[in-house]
Amino acid sequence: MGRSHIAAPDLIVVNSIPTSPMSILFDADPMATASVTIKNNGEISTEKSFAVKVMFDGEPLPGSPFIVPALGSKKSYTITGISLPNAGVGIHYISAIADINNDISEYNENNNRYIFGKRYYSNQPDLVSQFQKVSSSVGMIKETIQIGNIGGKVA
Repeated sequence: MGRSHIAAPDLIVVNSIPTSPMSILFDADPMATASVTIKNNGEISTEKSFAVKVMFDGEPLPGSPFIVPALGSKKSYTITGISLPNAGVGIHYISAIADINNDISEYNENNNRYIFGKRYYSNQPDLVSQFQKVSSSVGMIKETIQIGNIGGKVA
C-alpha cells in the first residue's frame, strides 16, 4: 500500500550558486554575488511569506534572512545579488535554509536546506603538483612532475 499524501506546501532550495564572477576571483572582484532559488514543490500555496537564511561558511550573509513572498504550488522565487565576502583561496560553502522560522506547515520539513561548495581562487598564481611519476632502471631513477596553476593569474 502506498504512502498517504497530505496536500501541503513543500519548500525546497533548488540551487545556491555564485553568479558573478563565474571563476570567483575574490581579489580581482570583491563584489562577487550569488543567487538562491526557492521552490514550493507542494500541491498548495504557502499562503504567506517566509524567511530564507543564506550563509557563507556558516556565517549569515548581509541581508539575511531574506523574505520570500507567498509561493503558489510548483512556483519558484530567486533571490539575486547576494553579496559574497572577500574570502581566501580554498573551498568555501554557500548554504541556504528555507522557512527558518517554521512559519509554513509543510509536507516535508526536512528538505529545506541546500549546501553548495565552491573552490575560490585568488587573483595570483597558485602552483600545485598535479602529477608525479617515478621510474627506475639499472643505476638510474627518473622522476617526472607536472605543475599546474589553479590560481587566477598566469604564472
